[in-house]
Amino acid sequence: MSTPFVQKSLLAILLIMLIGYLATALETVGPGEVVVVRRLGRTVEPPWTAGLHVGLPKGFEHRVKLRIDEVRRLPIGTARETENSAISGRGEYLTADRNLARVGAIIQFRVNEPVAYVLNAADHETVLGALAERALSRACSQFEIDDVLRNRRQQLSDALLATLARDCESLSLGIGLLSVNVVEARPPEEVVSEFSDAQAAVSDRERRATEAVTEAERIALNARARALKIEDLASTQAVQTRNNARSRAERFLAILGQNSGDTPSTRQRLYQEALQRGFQRLGKRVLLEPGQPIDLSILGGR
Repeated sequence: MSTPFVQKSLLAILLIMLIGYLATALETVGPGEVVVVRRLGRTVEPPWTAGLHVGLPKGFEHRVKLRIDEVRRLPIGTARETENSAISGRGEYLTADRNLARVGAIIQFRVNEPVAYVLNAADHETVLGALAERALSRACSQFEIDDVLRNRRQQLSDALLATLARDCESLSLGIGLLSVNVVEARPPEEVVSEFSDAQAAVSDRERRATEAVTEAERIALNARARALKIEDLASTQAVQTRNNARSRAERFLAILGQNSGDTPSTRQRLYQEALQRGFQRLGKRVLLEPGQPIDLSILGGR
């Protein structure tokens, strides 16, 4: 093999290597991705977004590619229990009434500030997990055991989210929290049966209270219905009594007007009509001899 051929081969190889090295200056960024570039120790602003970008060859730049549309999940507490977590006490938190509760939560987040995400932390899940454990401990300390286990789990999630968001913002982690959900809350294994009995008693008390309220509402409705019925009956009777009294008064005035000049005959007529009505109510016939007096006591029974 001749020396010129070897020289040309080496030159070709070096040229290819140089082209390959210079090609490292090119970077293709896909949709939903950004690249944070640190050039000679300085951060290039803004980060590279989707498209083809030209920078400096490898060695002059350090590039970190991130997906900003990816929703990341981080379990904390009992949600990330290991085989030895029950022994180590992971996931146990002290409540406001000094009880222990085993709580697990799922944190969903994504990158919203790529530069801060790259520069301000090396192991983001470890940092975020430690902050979340501390925030969950602080949140549980604000609620009593019954609230943590059943009554106010959503409020516990909201308190955890607010505390964790403040901590992430203070450290400029470049993380945007999407949601924090408490997925599990239970008493320690040693006292599960006692808590079950207590919850059964609370449920029975609530059931009895609900039944009492329902019964009270039923009694109140029935009493209201009876009162309305009595009121309607009294109103009807009042109208009837008023109408009857008005009719009798009008009849009396009519008779008085017809016989205003003949007082003895008017008295005789009224007397006879009163006797007629009395005997009609009595339902009997009374036969009298001419001039025989009438015992009016027979009309008093009716």
